[in-house]
Amino acid sequence: MALNRRGQMKPLLLRVLAVSIGVAAGLASVELLLRILEGASERGDLRALYVARPDRRWLYGLRPGADVRIQAPVDVRYRINDGGFRDRNHPLRKPQGVFRIVALGDSVTFGYGVEEEESYSKQLEAIFARRSAPPRVEVLNFGVGGYNAYNEAALFEGVAGLHFFPFGGVAKTARWANALRRGRFRLSPGGGLDVEI
Repeated sequence: MALNRRGQMKPLLLRVLAVSIGVAAGLASVELLLRILEGASERGDLRALYVARPDRRWLYGLRPGADVRIQAPVDVRYRINDGGFRDRNHPLRKPQGVFRIVALGDSVTFGYGVEEEESYSKQLEAIFARRSAPPRVEVLNFGVGGYNAYNEAALFEGVAGLHFFPFGGVAKTARWANALRRGRFRLSPGGGLDVEI
């Protein structure tokens, strides 16, 4: 009988050993992956900013709460807000007395290579703050590197237009950058935006 029990114990011990090795290998793999991802963020890998969104029509976006510093070719810090955009957090409902503009676009709108306050959307907001009387103007930066017209339209339809209740103005990169340089825009007395392009 003793030989029979001993013969049965050996396969059981081998199974326990195999499971233990498998669990250890799995945990080591997860640890390695987490260290690689953490290292990518610390080294300034732009991939740490993005997240796949197969459940949304715009397919991918910026990772909410990401904070990445890129040191080459220039030293820039990219901070992504809770909504997944490179901007400060904004309330969903537009505050009373605020005029909103949504800036949709690709890496130019996102502000690749410049600090957040140097992006054209924040420069436009600063110009309005200096030049206009009430209402206060907010320019929401919904730019994401690599976006095209399809992604922008889907994002506006799914998030910007639906949730943030802008007045309907969309700042598109080239025309607004020219207007910004020339300073040829103003709020009209009726609450609209006049832009000379």
